[in-house]
Amino acid sequence: MRPPPVLILAAGRSTRMRGRDKLVERIGDEPLLRRQARIALEVSDRVLVTLPAPDHPRAALLAGLPVSILTPPEAAEGLSGSLRAGVEALPACDRFLVLLADLPELTQVDLRKVM
Repeated sequence: MRPPPVLILAAGRSTRMRGRDKLVERIGDEPLLRRQARIALEVSDRVLVTLPAPDHPRAALLAGLPVSILTPPEAAEGLSGSLRAGVEALPACDRFLVLLADLPELTQVDLRKVM
């Protein structure tokens, strides 16, 4: 059975960081968003990532990774807007996994357990 797609929600404005973007912070040797996309790709070949805009600096963090980038206008509404747009963009599937981009302690083992 093909693993379910993973939807990574990363379109937030990171306002609680007082000007810094938590998703570009390094975890080990890579930015947090790239790490989250990489571990998602270890468990699924269908990974979608929501971003605030196509030219947002976070997009560069995903360069070379086989992920689908979504830039929903609904992201301005907050997490619910990104989730709604992401679900609409999912390929046909009977289940999917939502991964919040700012949870650095999760591993691919954790994702497999949830799946």
